[in-house]
Amino acid sequence: MKAIHEQHAKLDHRDNELRTKNKQLSDLKGKKRQLEQNISTKQDSLRQMQQHEINLQATEKTNAKISAVNNKKVSIMEEYLSHMKDWRPSP
Repeated sequence: MKAIHEQHAKLDHRDNELRTKNKQLSDLKGKKRQLEQNISTKQDSLRQMQQHEINLQATEKTNAKISAVNNKKVSIMEEYLSHMKDWRPSP
């Protein structure tokens, strides 16, 4: 009886150890899942920032082109006005 009781106590102890380890593993899985979600969120944020940067660069290029066109219009208008001042209708 004593041997069976000792074996039963050892098995209970082992069962408790295994339950503790199982709980630790479950906690680690939860932490891993959280970290993976954090990584995924950060990657999404990074992709959005990169896309935003690309959009900013495209906007800057477009603005530079618009500015160049406007400068060209101004120079054409100035040239036109200078020709109009110099132009005198013939009598």
